[in-house]
Amino acid sequence: MEIELKFGFTGEMQDLKIGDQYPWTPRKQVQNGGRPEEGNLDGLGYAECPKCGKDSFYKIAIREDVIRSVYVDREQKPYIL
Repeated sequence: MEIELKFGFTGEMQDLKIGDQYPWTPRKQVQNGGRPEEGNLDGLGYAECPKCGKDSFYKIAIREDVIRSVYVDREQKPYIL
């Protein structure tokens, strides 16, 4: 499933998976896609299921610049009900 992320380097679509190095935007502040302190960030992603069309938000944990986990954020209400 493709999950859209709005943090880090967003200039082009990249296929990343758990265990991959996360791309940060060089020489930028964290709020502009730059590397957070020690490469650690808990971010939010969004995806729609390609089969059923339902959507979900996801929590993405990045530790030391590596994607460590991705899981459904059950507290965020989906757009599509």
